Amino acid sequence: MKKTKSQRISSTINPIIRQAYEIAKRDLRSNYRKKGIFAGHHQFSDYWARDFSFASFGSAELKDYDVIKHGLEHFINHQKKDGFFPFLIGAKHFLLKYAGFKVHERIPTYGDHKSKSAVVDQNSLLVIAALNYIKKSNDKNFAAKYFENLKRAVDWSLSRDKNKDFLIEERYFANWADSIRKTGKVLYSNVCFYKSVEDFSDLCRICRKHTLSLEYKDLANRIKQKINSEFWNGRYYTDWIENDRKHDFFATDGNVLAIMWNVANKDQATKILKHMEHIKIAYPVPCKTNYPSYPLKYESWLMWFVFLGDYHNNSLAWLWLGCCYAIAQKKAGMKEEAGKIIKQIAEIINKNNMVYEVYEKNGQPVKRTIYKSETHFAWSSGLFVYAVNEIFGKME
Repeated sequence: MKKTKSQRISSTINPIIRQAYEIAKRDLRSNYRKKGIFAGHHQFSDYWARDFSFASFGSAELKDYDVIKHGLEHFINHQKKDGFFPFLIGAKHFLLKYAGFKVHERIPTYGDHKSKSAVVDQNSLLVIAALNYIKKSNDKNFAAKYFENLKRAVDWSLSRDKNKDFLIEERYFANWADSIRKTGKVLYSNVCFYKSVEDFSDLCRICRKHTLSLEYKDLANRIKQKINSEFWNGRYYTDWIENDRKHDFFATDGNVLAIMWNVANKDQATKILKHMEHIKIAYPVPCKTNYPSYPLKYESWLMWFVFLGDYHNNSLAWLWLGCCYAIAQKKAGMKEEAGKIIKQIAEIINKNNMVYEVYEKNGQPVKRTIYKSETHFAWSSGLFVYAVNEIFGKME
């Protein structure tokens, strides 16, 4: 019998990568629940907006559309009237669950959504996940049904631009790196914001709202231009800007996503990737969060209390960042280098027979006095599945 294209790709791919792909696929699907995707099996066995959103890219490659649809609807059902999404639908008392107590009720957690300290990335990421789902599944009924919800989500993010300069502002602990004190305009959050507006413009087009599509397309272009004029320092995008002061650390998250999502042009992408190689951000484990290390004053005291001050600070590594790094390399025409990073990640996954949340420099999952790395981590599992399909061709 003649093999399909996906079967031919799967049979020719490096067996190390193929083995890790199956582990990641298993770990991702092990988190599927009735109302979406859990972030993990233990302390994060809840519905986290950002974890779900990134993990859903892997689910879409597997054509597991129902779990994405149910997850999106679960968050939409808990959306505030002003468009604000909860960043978590989960246990009320996280520490009790971490201690082993079972959770029977999960409630939405918003934070103070009307204040400057509101969490900002979940609105952008859920819009991005929704558009990816709609395009992959061709579910135009979903697009029409929830169009207004997604519009309110984008408009809420836009409301975070207090000085009307096309960049959103935030306060401490307001994005995924929620153990680091960043305030002002943060690269990662604004790249996500840009992508969500760009995607919403596409959603308008899908729903035949062409005038509105042009309006949001123009807004997306303005955001992109502003990111490039404010954050680009000639080698990479700076980490965050506070009262016109640039905190010129290299942040992996915003830089690799800027390449993936077309904020960076080809020349900028080449310079970013060259700098990442220079500072060895992907070695020995792809990838660390930043370089150089943030001073102690930027770290959360709570993380030091659990002996985890380096959670988001240079020392530890996250495989989801490594997956995005590899995709960025592929997008910049560096397919061979992308394949090497994916193989690095695959070897770590195979060694542990599992996708963990966060890793030490030696490639072992974090196992500190109090905190242990989450198991079957959906975010990295989903992005590994997505990255392999993006770099090597369709596996399914």
